[in-house]
Amino acid sequence: MRGITCVVLAMACCVIVPTALAGDSEFAGDWEVKQEFRGQERVSRVSITESADGLSGSWISQRGTTELSDVKSEDGTLTFVRKMERQGQAFEISCEASIVDGNLVGKMVTPRGERDFKGVAVTSEPTFIGSWDLIMDFQGREIASTLDITENDGKLGGMWSSERGESELEDVKIADGELTFIRNMERQGQEFTLDATAKIEGGKLVGEIVSPMGELPFTGTMAKKTEGDSAGGTEAERAAEMVKQLDANNDGKVTEDEAPEQMKQFFSMLDVNADGHVDATEMVRVIQFMDQS
Repeated sequence: MRGITCVVLAMACCVIVPTALAGDSEFAGDWEVKQEFRGQERVSRVSITESADGLSGSWISQRGTTELSDVKSEDGTLTFVRKMERQGQAFEISCEASIVDGNLVGKMVTPRGERDFKGVAVTSEPTFIGSWDLIMDFQGREIASTLDITENDGKLGGMWSSERGESELEDVKIADGELTFIRNMERQGQEFTLDATAKIEGGKLVGEIVSPMGELPFTGTMAKKTEGDSAGGTEAERAAEMVKQLDANNDGKVTEDEAPEQMKQFFSMLDVNADGHVDATEMVRVIQFMDQS
């Protein structure tokens, strides 16, 4: 894959089996949900997580990520509420679903009426590539940092930034759903190495750093991009740059073969005119998704 910081990979999923999560709820996992709206098929992802505190979840679509509320599972039925805001108006969408022949089958009640949806269980490689806003617990004090994980020509790299400065990461690896890296530091003339591990749980980065003073836990959320960040420019300019970086044969378009593996699941949705390519105009939808995630 050509060099690109692909926050968009968060959209990705491959149809296999439900993601294993804590607990015994049959709904826990990731689901690729399809619904028809005004004659068009819409694809979203519903992620249901089970913990000691009960069920929680999120709904991920082109419009961004929405945290679900009042998530419950009773008598084989999953119910939850999806809160949304459009054009300054807030409203709620009530959903209920059950598992039929291994699929998530349900309906949602919107201000415009009821709408059916169907989901298939999926599993996805955690998306570590991108910029994360971190909070680290250091002896009871919260320290804000930024973790940037990049991939250039298939090689992983990264940078850790905090109030103490920046440090380039070494031995960055992603394997078996886990991110690992080494952070070298120098304090008061002494050099030492920090080993870090992290996983993505419920859309958040959860990990710890092993330091000479013990284990330091941290959590992080994917940073939102703005027009002033490293991607820079307007939506159209950023979309054109993304096409340029993915376009292996330099024909100004991205084919399904050129697209990252995780993007291929949504390629047909991005290819609005169904010509087998995604051009800069169509790639704007990806940029909009990135900004809303």
